[in-house]
Amino acid sequence: ASVNSTGDNTLDALAKGDITRGHLTRCAENICSFLMKTNAMKRSLKEEIPLEVVNFLDEEEEVDPADIVYYDIEDGTVIDLTGAKTDRGTNLVFGVNALTRGAYYMDFTASSDLSELAQINVSVFMQSIPGGTFSFRGSNGEDVTVQRKIALSAKYGVIRLHFGGSGLKVKNIKFTYEKSLEGMSFADFEGYIYG
Repeated sequence: ASVNSTGDNTLDALAKGDITRGHLTRCAENICSFLMKTNAMKRSLKEEIPLEVVNFLDEEEEVDPADIVYYDIEDGTVIDLTGAKTDRGTNLVFGVNALTRGAYYMDFTASSDLSELAQINVSVFMQSIPGGTFSFRGSNGEDVTVQRKIALSAKYGVIRLHFGGSGLKVKNIKFTYEKSLEGMSFADFEGYIYG
């Protein structure tokens, strides 16, 4: 190559005697030895590569799209969640039909019989993209409302609530229209659940 864009000085060092052909041969041997042991080489030779999957549940709870209930969302919509299963590791999935697309406040109301020292996190996924967390504390049975912002830019979407701990009794989620998404820059979406 006539252009030395990386500033390689191997040929100059060889000419000055700073390195020898033996040094270069040893480097080439080390590189080839490393490459021969990589999974990339095994794949190219069609060898089977043992694979260990960590931190993944074999029996992930799957949701049948036909079972998803869709709710019309506009200013003031309240989705009743009373009686929903909220044990640790469970998911609550519902669809949204944004009658008015835009930015909304999402007020999640729930209670817990646990003490105020307990913390129960509910992760929110929009279109399977993690969007944020509702963090509840034990409330000695009193209703508590936690608010997040959500951007509903598409007419339809699927929201999944993943319960990281047990002990939460969900009541409802209320959507309150905040503003139109028109004119919002990418930076304006900071803090929003978005999918």
